Amino acid sequence: MDSELALKDIDSGSSPASLDLGTEGFPHFLYWVSAQYAQAACVSIRRLTERGDQAKDTNSLVAVLEDIAQHCDAHPWVPWIPDDYRGADDHVDPVRVRRDVAALRDAADVVTRYVNTHLAHIERNANVTAPTLVDLDSAIDLLGTMLQRYLLLTTGQNLASVTPLLMFDWTSVFTQPWRPK
Repeated sequence: MDSELALKDIDSGSSPASLDLGTEGFPHFLYWVSAQYAQAACVSIRRLTERGDQAKDTNSLVAVLEDIAQHCDAHPWVPWIPDDYRGADDHVDPVRVRRDVAALRDAADVVTRYVNTHLAHIERNANVTAPTLVDLDSAIDLLGTMLQRYLLLTTGQNLASVTPLLMFDWTSVFTQPWRPK
């Protein structure tokens, strides 16, 4: 699949055959799965990067980081935290945390605008640029990096990877009958 494929191409209601995906007759099921993944990923990215009053009732990583920056005196610098997060008073540097918040918000900006105008509220005549799969991947990767970094900072636990580990053969649903004949 072309990594520059925009979500508007998947989500526009056009037939899978009209999309140039590099394969002949892209299967409708895989087309549907890719659309569902992209939409769910977009909504999740928006939720994780909400701030202020919007983040009051959500599990927003940005809200947690803003709280750390505001209350940096509650987070003393410890040896396992990288030196570039060390503030002048041996606490976490709030400027560095705010830079991370800004990076997250920038990475999620196009995705958030798309969700707010197209997926969550479906505005008429919405003139919004649909994110590409590269936009999604970049935002997801940055969220994972920040999760690892701040989990270490706040708990001392090092998360080796944020990639889920599949413990079963997920393809078995395609090779075994669902019900006997």
